[in-house]
Amino acid sequence: MQTDSIGKRWKAISAVGAIVASTATAIYRPPPVGDPQSFIALGTLLSSVTSGLLYVAMTRFAARRHVLLWVAAAIAGSAGAVWCHSYYGTLSDTRIAVYQGQQFVIGDEYTAEGSAWAAAHGHDPNALLFDFTGIATNAWTRDSIERVKARMRLSYYAVFPLVAIAILSTVQAVDVGKRSGRRRNKARIRRPDRAGDRPASA
Repeated sequence: MQTDSIGKRWKAISAVGAIVASTATAIYRPPPVGDPQSFIALGTLLSSVTSGLLYVAMTRFAARRHVLLWVAAAIAGSAGAVWCHSYYGTLSDTRIAVYQGQQFVIGDEYTAEGSAWAAAHGHDPNALLFDFTGIATNAWTRDSIERVKARMRLSYYAVFPLVAIAILSTVQAVDVGKRSGRRRNKARIRRPDRAGDRPASA
């Protein structure tokens, strides 16, 4: 395959991936870990790759008998995206604390000092982080913080392929359904009216 042909195909695939990524980023905000633009860039890449692979399946499974398959894929993609949104939202609500206007990812396991503070003052992550001068690793174990960060990254990145599956599978299901309907209508038009064509008996 020539380089210019590869470039043209990837450009077309990336255009679809960008549409998918814009939908995903409108729903999900990047986690407060590292550079937000890098999360969006990698998510867009995942959307493009998923869209390209789905296009192969869309050309292979385009018959009327595959309508239910695409409907099921659209439902599965939508359900997966909703689950990831719920899980990611739970992590964002419970594992992000704010110190001086800046968000910090916190862990799910206290250090000895953090556990003593929580026993005395309750489980308020913002207040705990404030008293520990914004140093999250003094209140929560480093391993638990890294574990939460990994979960947030995974749930965020998983959204992009799932949204791609939901959108493209819906488009394919509608297209295949309309195509089969048009074929049935054409068959009815072309089918002769045998009762009308039969000559009347003398």
